[in-house]
Amino acid sequence: MVKHFETRRGVFRAVNGVDVECAPGTITALLGPSGSGKTTLLRLIAGLEEPTCGRVFFDNEDITSLGVQERDLGFVFQGYALFKHMTVAENITFGPRMRKMGIDLDAKVEELLKLTGLTGLGGRYPPQLSGGQKQRVAVARALACNPRLMLLDEPFGALDPLVRKSLRRGLREIVQQVGVTTIIVTHDQEEAWDLADHVVIFNKGVIEQRGTPEEVAREPASPFVMNFVGDVNHLPSHCQLVRKMGFHTDKPYVMCRPSDLSVYTNFEEAPHAAPATVHDKANVGRVVRYYLRFDDGVDVDFAVSRRVDEERYDMDVGQRVFVEAPPSRLMGFDYPELDGTAVVA
Repeated sequence: MVKHFETRRGVFRAVNGVDVECAPGTITALLGPSGSGKTTLLRLIAGLEEPTCGRVFFDNEDITSLGVQERDLGFVFQGYALFKHMTVAENITFGPRMRKMGIDLDAKVEELLKLTGLTGLGGRYPPQLSGGQKQRVAVARALACNPRLMLLDEPFGALDPLVRKSLRRGLREIVQQVGVTTIIVTHDQEEAWDLADHVVIFNKGVIEQRGTPEEVAREPASPFVMNFVGDVNHLPSHCQLVRKMGFHTDKPYVMCRPSDLSVYTNFEEAPHAAPATVHDKANVGRVVRYYLRFDDGVDVDFAVSRRVDEERYDMDVGQRVFVEAPPSRLMGFDYPELDGTAVVA
């Protein structure tokens, strides 16, 4: 799939040759920074944009030439787009009524209200609902026409973190119960990891990596993916830790995840580790974060759960420690490789 836009600066390559396949009944997350192409691809799938080249298939049916209404889709967008002058029930049945589906609308409403945890709210109007309730009404409305595919574009962006987490769990249960194939666009990694069976990482209009959340987190395919997914430390490639670990790269910098560091308080436990000093310590909710400074002045973050810290570490500022990192978990990079800016040529 390719989608280029003409701009005053040149050709904006929003989607620049990607191929995505979604297995039936699964949730696929399109994940990437702003301008990486994920929302444009969603709009191409929906028929809201015409591709520069490429085709869209549902199973073996080419639906590229079909309009939005003919594609049998359900939509949930960040703003929900509920009709304020209609009740919840009327919002849910809007699609079936427009399509003249000839179903029992009252039964459909009750079914979807129960499915989305909104039983008894069918007579309310959107301004009378909380943000989380509006989001569930939007999901119910998207499911009312029994879509072949459900598309969600940053559906939790307008909600506070606690509500988002609760609704993510609910959405996954709904999708699994209904069995509808779902594509969600997000820039929130936690959201993608909570919801998706399959993750597609976008950068500059192309796909950097695809796989299960576990595969992408465990084996990032590029410096961009490793830097984008999760916390990382950036180190000079000639620094003490990198040299001690025997890691060699022709790149000027090296990345490692705080979770991949092993920290020892006794030299005998790790005689080949790099010595460091606990420079600072912070309690961040359920996590304790240490800031370690090596003898060459390079700093790294090291984070553990509060329970693990109490059982194993409980280190003091100024304490000497010894740090290791598996060479297989280190990655050389240069900063231009981490740039997520879309390409204009």
